[in-house]
Amino acid sequence: MNTRVTAAAVVYAALVLVFAASALWLSRVHITAPIAFVIAGAVIAAVTPSPTADTAGEIRAVAEVTLALILFHDAAQVRPRQIDADRGLVLRLLLVGLPLTVVVGFLAARVVFPAMPVMVAVLLAAALAPTDARAPGPWVCWCCRSWRTAWWR
Repeated sequence: MNTRVTAAAVVYAALVLVFAASALWLSRVHITAPIAFVIAGAVIAAVTPSPTADTAGEIRAVAEVTLALILFHDAAQVRPRQIDADRGLVLRLLLVGLPLTVVVGFLAARVVFPAMPVMVAVLLAAALAPTDARAPGPWVCWCCRSWRTAWWR
């Protein structure tokens, strides 16, 4: 087995363990799994050398496993009764927020990668929109609760 793959797996397992051990405290300060792993990835990227073309496979494997775990974690947090209670909000997020996120992602991809074909930019934006929209979840929920209990309503 490749030693880089082993090292990446060990680091990733350590990050998952640290997050699992501190998840209760992190949830109190509104740090979600996606935000924690983005911060961890930024720290790792800052202290390690730049990746080369031969490490692309290892990076992709770690990214795929991370995304699968984050999406599974988010799906496990869904409560059907809460969705029923917030049906209007859920519909607005799906029918307005998600398409707007895709459009903004497409425009950002065209600015950052001007040589990228249009359809690839659309696919990139559509693929990233659902995962990126979930990252600020606790803040969105807090804002909704604040709006429902606001004194002027």
